Amino acid sequence: MKRLAHWFVFIAIVAVVSHLVVVRYTPKALMTLIMFNINSEAGGANRLYIPERITAKSRKIVRPAPDLAYTVCAYDLSDGPVMATLNASDNYTSLAVFADNTDNIFAVNDQAISGKLVTVVLRTEQQEIQPATDVIEVTAPSDKGLILWRRVIPSNADWPQVDAARREVSCGSYYQTKSDI
Repeated sequence: MKRLAHWFVFIAIVAVVSHLVVVRYTPKALMTLIMFNINSEAGGANRLYIPERITAKSRKIVRPAPDLAYTVCAYDLSDGPVMATLNASDNYTSLAVFADNTDNIFAVNDQAISGKLVTVVLRTEQQEIQPATDVIEVTAPSDKGLILWRRVIPSNADWPQVDAARREVSCGSYYQTKSDI
């Protein structure tokens, strides 16, 4: 009986440790794989990846919705802050920022935009930027993650306008972008 009790304790400890390891490391491992794939498609970090229109066979983004047009940027703050823009549209549009552990750390949609454009500057706690009234500063808990833009496609006839609008967003180095303006 004692031997059986030791066996159950051993199994319980292995189960608890396995559970904790999976819960702790799986989100980060999955996000690392997704960021690697996005960087490969985009040609590097802090660059836009604009996938083809979503179909039933599309799976670059987990469970993509066919009535949404996506644009993605895998950000890397190790060389400095990153600037991303979201342009308003007549239909639902959003920009969401995810940390490297899949946490959604910031989101804004067309209802919160006053004007035609919102600019988000993503930075780490240690990075500083010039204060500006026309940007939203977001402090990221990790150097890497994803920025995801979504736009509703009201109908097939609207696809060309939605596709053109999603190509007008931007993602890039804050310093390079500011010097280009």
